[in-house]
Amino acid sequence: MIIAAFILIAAASGQAAPCYGTHMPKKKKWFCGIEYNFLMERKLQNSLGRIKNPDQFLMFSYGLFDWLSIDLKGGSGKITYKDSEYGDQDLSTSFAGAYGFRLRLWETEDEAAKIVAGFQHISVHPKRVQTTAGRYTAVADEWQGSCLASVRIKQFQPYLGFKYATYDLIRWIDAANRKRYKSLDSWGLVLGSDFWINKNLKLNLEYHFFDEKAASISLGFDF
Repeated sequence: MIIAAFILIAAASGQAAPCYGTHMPKKKKWFCGIEYNFLMERKLQNSLGRIKNPDQFLMFSYGLFDWLSIDLKGGSGKITYKDSEYGDQDLSTSFAGAYGFRLRLWETEDEAAKIVAGFQHISVHPKRVQTTAGRYTAVADEWQGSCLASVRIKQFQPYLGFKYATYDLIRWIDAANRKRYKSLDSWGLVLGSDFWINKNLKLNLEYHFFDEKAASISLGFDF
């Protein structure tokens, strides 16, 4: 099972902010892992094109309390900008980072069912490219709030929820001529599940739709 998970992770690769699911580390405990995301399509306002973003992270979550965790990520990502005003742009991989927090709103006594709200920010800073207009620099920024509900069924913990996310593409030509392009839609649905390989190790799969087409896969461990 673990080998199969790594094969899936290696085959996947995204810039959307995953919601993490409803599992949170206990107070003064860490949850750490690896995460791959793939934003397959996000449309920009005013027919200004479409964005694809693959990214990959090391992720760390720390329980400030049993009901509140801080989430941090560091890694790399790229931007593929289709139908831009300067043609298709493929900005190669460079630094990406993210941070956020999650708050448990409700939970049953046996912890089988819960509701968790979260906030996440993710930013990707790919390398510059040369175009006919000059040196093209871009940054992708997403700010996201979400609310998820889950029920544990043996080793699985499926969850469903909604999110509100603003996605901005900020670009410069020769370090000037700055413009900010915003995503067409902001409200979306989240569908995902944790699969517990053992009591500490879990695989997570998540999919976003309506506002974007995005998927993520992660493997993490409770310390």
